[in-house]
Amino acid sequence: MGLKTVIFDLGGVLFESDFSKRVAAFNALGFNNFAESYAELKQTGLIKRLEVGEISATDFYAEFRKQLNCELSDRQIGDAWCKMIGSFNLERLSLLEELSKKYRLFACSNTNEILTLAVEEKCLKEAGLPLSSYFEAIFYSHELHLRKPDLEVFRRVVSLIKESEDEVMFIDDDLSNVAAARKIGLQALQLLPTRPIAELNL
Repeated sequence: MGLKTVIFDLGGVLFESDFSKRVAAFNALGFNNFAESYAELKQTGLIKRLEVGEISATDFYAEFRKQLNCELSDRQIGDAWCKMIGSFNLERLSLLEELSKKYRLFACSNTNEILTLAVEEKCLKEAGLPLSSYFEAIFYSHELHLRKPDLEVFRRVVSLIKESEDEVMFIDDDLSNVAAARKIGLQALQLLPTRPIAELNL
């Protein structure tokens, strides 16, 4: 069967994502090496729990302070956490408008309620349109309670959009997510930030 639907990742595909800016923001708030502190949060599973919606942002902030022994406010943590969000690629957003004339478009992203609000605000500010306007639906990991590259993410999304696997294309900058999508029968391509999206020949 032919291609009917395209699912896009967000960070690294439609907007810049730079972890070093998050690290710099927290270091400016008093951490000696936030990269190490972040690794601690990953090891304890706190970040995963946030990304799959097991805890709220409020509970995350409280646990963040406890685990890293700091006294930052919710606002300070949230603002620094979102510093990794860079500019939207307006050329790619423009192409989405063209692609929507040929395909059903969706997005699927590993994220959390803290970043989601900041990303949506940034898209509206830079593109003049809400992020949701480019897609039929956006599937966030904290709402699905699953995150890529778990195969169940792709199965769940395909079920929700009611398409056959071979009619769906998944596009992500992370090769492990691309490989996972292919395992359940999706067409899948890696799209790095420096690659012109037109090269995908959709």
